[in-house]
Amino acid sequence: MSEIKYLGVNDRKIDLFEGLYTVENGVAYNSYALIDEKIAIMDTVDAEYGNQWLKNIENELKDREPSYLIIHHMEPDHSSNIKAFMDKYEKTVIVASDKAFSMIKQFFGNEYTD
Repeated sequence: MSEIKYLGVNDRKIDLFEGLYTVENGVAYNSYALIDEKIAIMDTVDAEYGNQWLKNIENELKDREPSYLIIHHMEPDHSSNIKAFMDKYEKTVIVASDKAFSMIKQFFGNEYTD
């Protein structure tokens, strides 16, 4: 039976979203796990919250490993922790657009295209 689990974190310190919009209660960096025979992680979170996010993944998955990391786009609140994730889960396949893979190489120095 498939499950969807929330892995994201809340940033209560931020007061402006994208430097423009007032957010009195902060923002949530959304990331989800789609859990079935294989596991897909949807997006990462802002760089400052990487350790908490990786701990959320570990707590949710227990001894299982993700099969896929799906990157929707390369804004930092969605992609900052790609390298940290891949360092921990080396066998995971990244699913992204060609443009995102180009940016991943520029940002993190690794293509991860295998």
